[in-house]
Amino acid sequence: MNNQANNEIFQKTAHLFRAYSGKMVAILTRYYGVGQLENIMDAVQESFEAALKHWRYKGLPDAPEAWLLKTTKNKLINLIKRENIANNLNIPIHEGYDFSPDEKQIVDSQLQLLLRICELKLPLKSQIIFTLYTLSGFGVPEIGNALLMTNEAAKKHIFRTKQLLQSTKFNFDELPEKYLNTNLNQLHLVLYLMFNEGYKTTRAKEGLNIDLCYEAMRLAKLLLQLRPNDTTINALLALMFFNAARFSARISTENFWISLEQQDRSLWDPALIREGMYHLHLSKNSQQLSKYHLEAIIASIHCCAANFKATDWQKIIYLYEQIEILEGPSTILSLNKIIALSYLSPSKDLLEQLHTLGKTSNPEHQLFFYLAKAHLNSLLHRYSAAENCYREALGCAHSPIDKQFILNKITDISVSSKTMRS
Repeated sequence: MNNQANNEIFQKTAHLFRAYSGKMVAILTRYYGVGQLENIMDAVQESFEAALKHWRYKGLPDAPEAWLLKTTKNKLINLIKRENIANNLNIPIHEGYDFSPDEKQIVDSQLQLLLRICELKLPLKSQIIFTLYTLSGFGVPEIGNALLMTNEAAKKHIFRTKQLLQSTKFNFDELPEKYLNTNLNQLHLVLYLMFNEGYKTTRAKEGLNIDLCYEAMRLAKLLLQLRPNDTTINALLALMFFNAARFSARISTENFWISLEQQDRSLWDPALIREGMYHLHLSKNSQQLSKYHLEAIIASIHCCAANFKATDWQKIIYLYEQIEILEGPSTILSLNKIIALSYLSPSKDLLEQLHTLGKTSNPEHQLFFYLAKAHLNSLLHRYSAAENCYREALGCAHSPIDKQFILNKITDISVSSKTMRS
């Protein structure tokens, strides 16, 4: 087989791993139990390695997914047999079982494993890591890169979660409505944070991790299959679609952030915006709005504005205030509201509000405070103060993409200052 054909096989196998490995983990866990999760993960990995070797010589089979599932099941059986012999155990093997799950079983199995992860008394980060590891085809290096942590730290999260999951009793036979309702809010939060991790990574070189964002969207759509009329899930999906629509315009070809004001709106994806509007419409039947509803409406206002000047900042400010009532005050929410207010009427009072807010804020928010102060000073034509704030922000920035964005802002400030003096 020539190099081009080998490359095509590799790309196809990599695509299948991302799209299908989580499904295999879920369906095999359904039949063999969470106690076999370690063996299942090993069997899945070995099957894809075998696929690469086998398909390079034989070509792709007619049904690669079925080939992978059968191979994984056989490898899992061999692993269980060896474990039985080595430890004098009698773990059921189901060797003769006609293993041909339908799509509904696969979807149900993924949802049940996802909900089970969300039920565990673990930090949100651990839940996100384990979801990516088991259901999303993310390897340890990918997780470390996506969530800005070492491979060893990611492995520790996975090990602890796996131990806790295996020590619990869980029946995959059904997905009771009561069980779903109990864990739904936590699941919403995991998917929301997963998307946000990809949407703005503060230390990664690329700034955006689109794979992470689209995986959060895939899992949300999976959940929607079970509850198509759930208004909160629709609101969460609307928010994701509106934000995903702007991916192409957020980062320049030279890899630096482009502010909302300067983005080329012709690059925004109209199909994704329409999809967002569709889910937003479905979410409006809710008797009780969540923060996902309100954030989705804010995102829709940006997406529907003909240009930056046409943005309805008054409505956005009102929506931020409603989120504050619903969720309570937070530093980032207050910062966003102050920025929105600055576009209506920049003032020294807003600078004072920022100063007061900064006294009680977490140190990890310093970058955002300096950027907000620089922005406000710039709007007030206080260019020297703005440049000083940008230089303070530069000292807090970690990623090259953030640093380049700030350097560009310093250049812009210098040009504005010279123009004003002339």
